[in-house]
Amino acid sequence: WRREFGLYGLITHEHVEPEATTGKEVLFGYDVDGRPALYLRPSRQNTGESIRQLHFLTWTLERCVDLMGPGVENIALMVDVSDRAKMPSISQSRATVNILQNHYPERLGRALITNVPFLVNAFFRIITPLLDPVTREKMRFNPACIKDGLFTPEMLMKEWGGAREFEYDHEQYWSALVKMCDERRMRMMDAWRSQGSTVGIKECAIDSWCARPGSRACEK
Repeated sequence: WRREFGLYGLITHEHVEPEATTGKEVLFGYDVDGRPALYLRPSRQNTGESIRQLHFLTWTLERCVDLMGPGVENIALMVDVSDRAKMPSISQSRATVNILQNHYPERLGRALITNVPFLVNAFFRIITPLLDPVTREKMRFNPACIKDGLFTPEMLMKEWGGAREFEYDHEQYWSALVKMCDERRMRMMDAWRSQGSTVGIKECAIDSWCARPGSRACEK
């Protein structure tokens, strides 16, 4: 599937960049368990429905994987569905669910959904039957992220009740994200090769991310 869908060829940062210019999908920090936090903001939708939107989602999920520390295997999905949010069609939602459940089945650690108005609540009631029971259990609506111990204030965007100011600047953010992920993949690959290129090498042995402040990923 990965090859057929285009992850090894078509889906590059150049291909998906037109989808990224408004900051509708942003990687920003980690939760208390070291999961990369992926913020989705449908109100910033800037393109019509197309396969490229799905390409952008998968590209972003791959970047989440790049930025996972040792012992971390899934993400914290943060969805802000304010009144201005442009929700996808049922067909696009079905395609998205298919990708997440069939091709990234264990990558969702938690899904936090905030600012849910009546119409969006109805939308989620429609798509919920498409989700498997395990995925449904991971969803929380209008969560108290800090009170519930999911994030500290310093980890969380201000619009979610945290202390971190964040204004999306595409020129700065995009190039920095691409560079950081490229360098991390190269560093991990070089370290893996230096230790024999064999299956079973512990991540903590080839990367220093256990020392990242605030992460509990390698405490066990």
